[in-house]
Formats: sequence, structure tokens, C-alpha cells
Amino acid sequence: MSPWVPFNHDGDRSRSFSENDNMDVITSQTLAKWGRYTSRDFPKPPSPAQAVVESVRKGRKRDSLPCHQFLGVESVVQRVLITVGKNECLRDDVVRVVDQLRKNHPLVRFILQGDGVHNDPYLDLLAGEREGKLMVVIMNWFAEVFRN
Repeated sequence: MSPWVPFNHDGDRSRSFSENDNMDVITSQTLAKWGRYTSRDFPKPPSPAQAVVESVRKGRKRDSLPCHQFLGVESVVQRVLITVGKNECLRDDVVRVVDQLRKNHPLVRFILQGDGVHNDPYLDLLAGEREGKLMVVIMNWFAEVFRN
């Protein structure tokens, strides 16, 4: 599913926040509120990921963030699947993370779902749609992972 990146959405917001605020199932205001709540207890000593968060808070643009937080990820996971909906507030930030992740991992599969919103496959299941296109892709990806 779409990774929640970054936690802090106050101030420096991606264009997709304003473009999709009235289309996504989670508004940019809700993401900002949840982000403040979730990140309030982040540890103070900066890990590589925290250093990125701090540099964003200090005004550094997301586009220029280093990809060092993903160094070594290929030794932890064999492959990565990331999906995001075209109509998600998080879309632009997820695309940036995919670009950074691909610099450090050879098997990153990314799917931009045409008219998708946040957690679209979950919503399909709740609505009784068992054969949604993205759900089939996700299930096939998991089957391939477990076969190998």
C-alpha cells in the first residue's frame, strides 16, 4: 500500500496535497493532524531517517533529500512493491520515495493506480470487490514472494 511519507505535512506540502484533497478518502488536514500525533514521540538523536525529517523541518526541499536512509535495504528485503493512487494526497511524496529507494534496491516494483485513492484495495475488499485489478497484482506479487 501507499507508504505514509513524510509524517510531518505541515508547511512544505507536495502539489498532490492540493490537487487531490477533495478526491482522496483521507484529507491533507487529517494527514497533518495524524502526522503531528504520530511523530510527537520520535527519538531526538537523529537516525538517518530522522536527519531527513529534521532537514525538511529546517526548510530543505524534499526533492533534494539524500537517499541514505535506504542504504542497505537490499540486504533486509529481496523485493519491494509500492502502490499509490493517482488521486492520493500522498502521491508525489510516494513517487519521490520510490525514486530514492530504486537508487539502493534493484527490485522495486511501483504501480501508480489510475483513479486510486488511499488504501484503495482495502476499500475494494470492503465493498465486496474481490477481483479489483490492483488487488490481483498485489496477491500475485505475494504469491511470487512466497514461491521464491
